[in-house]
Amino acid sequence: MKIIKKDFHFHTYTITATIFQKEEPTNKAAFIFPGRGYTAQAPLLFYSRNLCINKNYDCIQINYHDALSVMNEEEFVRSVQEIVKSILDERNYNDLLIISKSIGSIAHAQILKANLSHSLRSIWLTPLIKMENVFTSLKESSSPSIALIGDEDPHYSVDKWTELGKHNKTLVQKVYFGCDHSIEKPKFPIESIDILKQVILDIDSFIR
Repeated sequence: MKIIKKDFHFHTYTITATIFQKEEPTNKAAFIFPGRGYTAQAPLLFYSRNLCINKNYDCIQINYHDALSVMNEEEFVRSVQEIVKSILDERNYNDLLIISKSIGSIAHAQILKANLSHSLRSIWLTPLIKMENVFTSLKESSSPSIALIGDEDPHYSVDKWTELGKHNKTLVQKVYFGCDHSIEKPKFPIESIDILKQVILDIDSFIR
């Protein structure tokens, strides 16, 4: 496996993409959009990435967390879109997976609007469903998707979650009870490990 770091320079900031590239060419790519403080090295994304690598995906982590302090939302979304487009222009991928965490779901929602001419599936980790653009994207997306969230996440809404289930029959929904925005129980580390295992099993089942 090759690990390639590629810098994308914008007007006032630089974003680095880390590309985990298989030795043998593959037509499958997984793009990872981390959270604000939840980097691609944190458990949910680290193990999701490893699952994808084992399933013959090249994995592209877009590491924008250092630039978030100087970007507004429009710049953030546009930057991620440009990076994704640049990578797709360079490589012959036609089977795409997007994995987003928290704030990454904002860019994820906009990517789905772009109508990429690729087979596309989505994994939404703790999506910001109280934001209208994210909620609408989840509700209207026709691509196979799974959304995973804790019921004690401040971004969780029972009403919106229920509405998503009624309107989008291609969306798999997983709620982990007693869990926060990291899908953990902070006071119960051993139980949190068991929950992490279940989350990764749910993701593995979806990717398969």
